[in-house]
Amino acid sequence: MNKKVKFIVGLVLSLGAGIAISLIPPPEMLTRQAMVAMGIIVAAILLLTFETFPLFVTTILMCSALVLFKAAEFSVAFGAFAGTTFWLIIGVLGIGIAVNKSGLLKRVSYYALKLFPATFNGIVAALLGVGTILQPSMPSTSAKQSIMAPLAMGIGETLGFEKRSKPMAGLFNAMYVGWSITGTVFISASFLGYLFAGALPEDVRQQFSWGRWFIAMIPWAVIIVLGNYLAITKIYKPETKKDVTKEYINEQLKALGPITRDEKIVSIIMLITLALWITEGLTGISSTVTALLSLMAMLIAGVYTPKDFNTNMNWSLIFFIGGVLNISGVMSKLSITDWLGTIVEPLLGGLITKPYLFTLVLVVVLYLIRFVIVDLISPVILLTIVLTPVATSAGMSPWVVMMISYTSVCIWTTKYNNSNMLVGYAAAGGDENLDFKHVQVGAFAHLAVNLVALLVSIPYWQLLGYIQ
Repeated sequence: MNKKVKFIVGLVLSLGAGIAISLIPPPEMLTRQAMVAMGIIVAAILLLTFETFPLFVTTILMCSALVLFKAAEFSVAFGAFAGTTFWLIIGVLGIGIAVNKSGLLKRVSYYALKLFPATFNGIVAALLGVGTILQPSMPSTSAKQSIMAPLAMGIGETLGFEKRSKPMAGLFNAMYVGWSITGTVFISASFLGYLFAGALPEDVRQQFSWGRWFIAMIPWAVIIVLGNYLAITKIYKPETKKDVTKEYINEQLKALGPITRDEKIVSIIMLITLALWITEGLTGISSTVTALLSLMAMLIAGVYTPKDFNTNMNWSLIFFIGGVLNISGVMSKLSITDWLGTIVEPLLGGLITKPYLFTLVLVVVLYLIRFVIVDLISPVILLTIVLTPVATSAGMSPWVVMMISYTSVCIWTTKYNNSNMLVGYAAAGGDENLDFKHVQVGAFAHLAVNLVALLVSIPYWQLLGYIQ
């Protein structure tokens, strides 16, 4: 489908569906306002799916339409822009730019790689393990991939692997899992963590500080890293044993030169920031305040300049996120969430009391959805909102539903269904260095590993009290 046809189809379907829903007589529990709001929200989601307009344009149009057609007051339709999550994301993205600019992550990564055996298996373990440990160092999986993908390909060349070979694809998958997928373990590793948390009820969101989120995800992380390590080393095992000399890593470190003033400053600020995020429950210092103060400290120190703030901040992404966050508030205010819960409960009410079966069904549904819906954000937001009442009544924390959804939408089984993966793919040299058919094999293996990791997490979440 060419761009012009896609634009027309997306626009017609979106407007048609939105108008049709808004004209339906409101059922019991809902008002005419609610039906209009649902029509606008559905139209926006379809526009996002077809990428008819720039994403942030669609979400701002959605918020404006809610006010224009009197479906919600301005304070509700745009309420999230004054919320803590929106400002937290501004701080987090700014910190990510500063860390990337300083070059600190690349230096730390090279030093960490030196600790592992100089073999294919050792490098795979390093990319997975070091990536997972350093996820909180930069709150942008795209930026981390941009740094690490060329490094992984450089090591592959040093090992003597041919371009577009299976071992090269294996190194890419190890990089992507370690430096992107495992970001779900830490709420601060990606803006998605804060975005999806924003779809949770306020009382649930307040329960999951940086530390509690991390602790709850430990079993999943262990299975993901070990499972993908076994899959990658088995599937992509080189035909001949080749080692990379430590000289390669030392040469890269030498090229970076001595540690700079900016790296030292960023190191200190990030250590303090992580410490405050981890101890938020003890200190009572809001993670949002911590992020903003950290960003201001980097600005004052000159690591991050006013010009960076004006030109390098991804403001379109920030406004897109702010717009998406308003969906939850509008649906809750108009009782749409409660109404959807009454519809979903007969279908999933019995299933959700069987956490293993519920997890299996939800994961499979999400895998199938992602082959059709390119946008990975909408499915998580909508499922979290819709299933929250059902999960709460069944004794399951909505956070569990959100995390099952979050971990399951991050797949890269096709090129088109994961724009985040394409950042790393491009940074790795794209089709010149990688054969995507080889990359796909490991991507499908990850689907099985993720399902196992979630099933293993269930008894742990029950122990923590998140599932009754």
